[in-house]
Amino acid sequence: MKSIIFKIIGKFGYQIKKKHPVDVYIISFPKCGRTWLNLIIGKYFEQYIGLYGIDNDLALNLNLLFDLFPDALRNVVFSHDENPNFFRLPEQLKTNKKKYKKSKIIFLTRDPRDVIVSSYFEKTKRIGLGNRRSSWKSFDGTMSDYVYQKHGGIDSIIRFYNIWGENREVPTDFLLLKYEDLLTDTEVQFERLLKFIDLKIDKLMIKKAVEAASFKNMEKIERSGGTKSDKLKPFDINDKDSYKTRKGIIGDHKNHLLNEEIEYLTKKIENDLSDYFGY
Repeated sequence: MKSIIFKIIGKFGYQIKKKHPVDVYIISFPKCGRTWLNLIIGKYFEQYIGLYGIDNDLALNLNLLFDLFPDALRNVVFSHDENPNFFRLPEQLKTNKKKYKKSKIIFLTRDPRDVIVSSYFEKTKRIGLGNRRSSWKSFDGTMSDYVYQKHGGIDSIIRFYNIWGENREVPTDFLLLKYEDLLTDTEVQFERLLKFIDLKIDKLMIKKAVEAASFKNMEKIERSGGTKSDKLKPFDINDKDSYKTRKGIIGDHKNHLLNEEIEYLTKKIENDLSDYFGY
């Protein structure tokens, strides 16, 4: 079964997906937990089509799963929408989201202070992993330097969130999904997602998908080389900070930032971020 699937993928995958409209976009600022959510969805999709446990790479590639089984699944596409973490200053972010007016949007967020910390390790420990990242610019400063810098900093995160908060009526439907809620009540939040994408809810399959995508299992996959995808590979197997599964906790900024840095970020959030997001 596995060899047949990957022969199909290799020959037809990318041509097939062009024929299908996107059912749902999952949009997030980088480092908000999308790889984790991707794996949960992929493991649920695998069960849904009777292929559970076939391959971690297949579970991580929702486009190819949909290409193979378009009549059974939903075409779910992850996007960072302009890659605001690397290529644009806050004032350069586009405010017009009319291109999504016929789409359903799941907007995945995370505490901006934790995003800052995770982004710092991404830019200092993981740049150069894979062909796509090899051209991305790394960050050479300290964590303290990163707190105050412009590209992908706190102003970028807040503006990105606010733009989407202001445009949430543009798409045909909009679901706010917070990393913190997903982490503390994963199965319930994933049910919300399934209902939103209009896919049958099976509680046992949800439980198995959540277990398969647990932090412990993801770390095991990453450490053991259980996937060929750069999405879940460490840059240096001996450096835990270079792992995608670095910590996966709420409030990690308290472990890395000085009190005055936390105060600076917190005031930014309180003064500038829309109350809609609840941070």
